Amino acid sequence: MNRSVFISWKHADNKRNQRFIKALALELVKCGFSVWWDRTALTNFGVVDEYSTRKKNEMLNRLLRQGISQSTAVLAFWTESYGTSSKPNGPNWTRKEWHVRHAVARIAMVPGEFARKRRMAEPDQVIRIPQNPDLEDAVRVARRFRQTYDLMKGGR
Repeated sequence: MNRSVFISWKHADNKRNQRFIKALALELVKCGFSVWWDRTALTNFGVVDEYSTRKKNEMLNRLLRQGISQSTAVLAFWTESYGTSSKPNGPNWTRKEWHVRHAVARIAMVPGEFARKRRMAEPDQVIRIPQNPDLEDAVRVARRFRQTYDLMKGGR
């Protein structure tokens, strides 16, 4: 059974949470998942930053399509501005990731209370996480994700 998860997160909101997300990605692998996270898919972010906006957007679109097409779940870090565009008239990466066209489990990691978002599909499940998750929280969140995923997909 393909057990793959695409981690979706709003870069502008989560610069301080990158260490947690990296630890979570590693813990998800230990739980038997293939994990797609842009920080591991893009091996050299410094080079990407030097690209023109158009070239960067084209490359990111291609990588997102590849990552999402193989995924059976989207795990979103559901912050206040998740699902909104970072720049006026700019691409809305998180909305694209969340609204993937094939059947996936949509699971939101929520620091605090869950809030519905305009123009965003409801998550299939919500996992509560601490307001400022640390590295130790990654183990608990990965286990909770695995349990939630298994219940949704019929278990292992």
